[in-house]
Amino acid sequence: MDNKITKSRLSNFLSYEWILMLLVIGLAILGWEVVFSVSQVKLTAGQEYYYYFDLGVSADDEGFGNYLKNTFSYDVLEVHSEYITEASTDLDVLALKYSANEVDAVFTNSQKEQTSGEEYAYCRANLVIDSFGAWDLQEYYQSACDYLKGFLKEGETDYLKFENLSKEKIEECFLARNGKDNRYRANLISVENENARIEKLCGDVASFKAILEYDATLSAENSIFYRYVKYEQSYKTARFDSDKEEYLPLYQQETEKIYGIKLDKLPSAEGKKKASEMFAIGEATTAENVVLVAIKPLDGNLDLQFETFGLINTVVSSFSSILD
Repeated sequence: MDNKITKSRLSNFLSYEWILMLLVIGLAILGWEVVFSVSQVKLTAGQEYYYYFDLGVSADDEGFGNYLKNTFSYDVLEVHSEYITEASTDLDVLALKYSANEVDAVFTNSQKEQTSGEEYAYCRANLVIDSFGAWDLQEYYQSACDYLKGFLKEGETDYLKFENLSKEKIEECFLARNGKDNRYRANLISVENENARIEKLCGDVASFKAILEYDATLSAENSIFYRYVKYEQSYKTARFDSDKEEYLPLYQQETEKIYGIKLDKLPSAEGKKKASEMFAIGEATTAENVVLVAIKPLDGNLDLQFETFGLINTVVSSFSSILD
């Protein structure tokens, strides 16, 4: 049988089969796209972490990023940082980010701005707390404790010790969140990663407990926590009576709580950078008025809502002696 490829045979083949060839090529491309789309990791809420340097806050962003190596768990796949540089009555970039559920923490500005003719001094930190769901850090700590209690073995009470937690309960949590994750199907993650995440969280919550205990020994003047009565600023600076009427009942039911870490109050430690070498307001040479605020998620993966403890502890341990 003569199967020799000749110029005339090739020409005839291309003349009659070119549509089939294009179809085969198209199907191959489509097949590749389907395989790529199915195999790639689809990020869920909580697997991206967002922190911002708010209006007026200057920072060595790249330098600070070097401190974050072991800050977050394996399930945080991307970390984003950004400077907020615009705000007006019509546009606040941070508000847009918050509405998109893309705010986890903010280094904001607590500097008071006394407006002419007004008795109350406005500050950006209070606006962030009033408007963007800032955590009361005591409540945040208690929420993390309650989360860890859910993993306790029968008869155990100390949830901050990982050995007291049930690995069966941890595995159940892991499979509920990641059982359909392409990384799990490809054996890129396992329940051992989840064990490590929970063990790390135990350590992060224990460290924050130590921060709370340290601050309890300090005077109000030297406290490292930023305290505020939520909605006070919104009520007292409201321009219209209707706004005052809206905020008054909210303000009246609030008490003073801790909403942030005051970076300038972190006690310096030998061999460590000072917070003022990393953060400042404008061109200042100190970290005075820089406050780190944790933001509640609007929705999404509640198992990952405690990642900001890692950020808080990284800041405190990197620039102070509190956790030494």
